[in-house]
Amino acid sequence: STFVALTLTGEFGVGPGEGSGMFGQLDRKGQFGHSKLDTIDRELRKRVPKVGAAGEVLGRLNAHGAELLGLPEGIPVAYPEGDQPIGMVASGCVDGRASISLGNSVVFNAVGSQPVLKKRGLVDSFRTADNRHLLMTCMTSGCVVYDELVDCFLDCAQWLGKKTSKDDIRNWLTSEAAKVPAGCDGVLALPFYKGEGVFKQPSAFASFLGFRDRKRSASGDVTSDAAALKAGVLARASLEATSLTLRVGFSEMGLKSLDQIVVSGGGSRNTLWPQIIADVFGVPVAKPQNADEAATRGAAYLALLMARREAGDKVELGEMLAQYVELTDRVEPNAEHTKLYKKLLPKFETSLSRLTVLYS
Repeated sequence: STFVALTLTGEFGVGPGEGSGMFGQLDRKGQFGHSKLDTIDRELRKRVPKVGAAGEVLGRLNAHGAELLGLPEGIPVAYPEGDQPIGMVASGCVDGRASISLGNSVVFNAVGSQPVLKKRGLVDSFRTADNRHLLMTCMTSGCVVYDELVDCFLDCAQWLGKKTSKDDIRNWLTSEAAKVPAGCDGVLALPFYKGEGVFKQPSAFASFLGFRDRKRSASGDVTSDAAALKAGVLARASLEATSLTLRVGFSEMGLKSLDQIVVSGGGSRNTLWPQIIADVFGVPVAKPQNADEAATRGAAYLALLMARREAGDKVELGEMLAQYVELTDRVEPNAEHTKLYKKLLPKFETSLSRLTVLYS
């Protein structure tokens, strides 16, 4: 995004979220600290981009940019921003509300009163588009945990001669997972197919713990299979694991309250996942408009804020978002499930710690 903005305007700049991901925490003025840059290289301060918050103008569309976009030369261009801060904008995030992006990585973002610097990896501290503290925890395996299962069962279906698609398998897995009780009767997934940066375990691998046989009556009928090795348990345990991972990160953020979570990204289309997130965190979960493309909408909101400020409107970002962001598909937490997941969380962390020696 920085290069695109440079091409369009000739100006080298970034938003606070993007900037804070380059050289750590910005200074009190929301800029790169010169003393920090000088520690790395005294020439560095001359080479870093300028930082501008939401609503500020980076520059004007130059002749080359106007030709590329088919827009009038000279119109204002906003500071480019990172995907996570922009996603928070699309979610209308304010104090007490968090956003979760369910994409290739699953990312939890919330506004904090101060950075968290002692739990790097588990909690990373950046800035929001309007220069507040952004606290993030990110599970790099993300939607891969579900995609691996989809590919596995798609291969099985094709071997059996069934004509089906990934979406069909994904929907079937979700319907099977919905039939499994919360907590999967003790089955835990540690679905770290790509290693896991959030726990500083780059060599981690996927594991499932706690499978047991199907219980049968004297006549041979199955009486209990909640912990059996079957598609629904694999799917639900995987969705629960991603939510529990984010919950571990949230517990280290020091936030006083959490009133609501807004989910976006391709994974938000899953009909069960938002409910599991609501149950794990114990708060309602909703989606913004066009949840699949939250970053695109967030960028449009930042452009609108800049245009309104340029026209003399002193509106704040949060005030403007309250006018435009509409939350839909709200689900409420199940109190009994929340209690169950609260008990399951330490077992999840213990299982992870016990497997750490194998990861190395």
